[in-house]
Amino acid sequence: MREEAVKGFLDLAKDDWSVVNELVVHSQLIRKEYDENIFYSQTNMILEYLHTPKSPLFSWG
Repeated sequence: MREEAVKGFLDLAKDDWSVVNELVVHSQLIRKEYDENIFYSQTNMILEYLHTPKSPLFSWG
């Protein structure tokens, strides 16, 4: 999810960025920069994707 979308959710929840920082610190959220954009993803979503047949990494031993 793009950083702008995360900020939008925080606004709707009337919460601040400390929630995101806490999740990153506790490895429940991953922050990645790509093509001058910042993205966030839940770690469990990434692990689930890596273990599905559609993942290019699924066949790695």
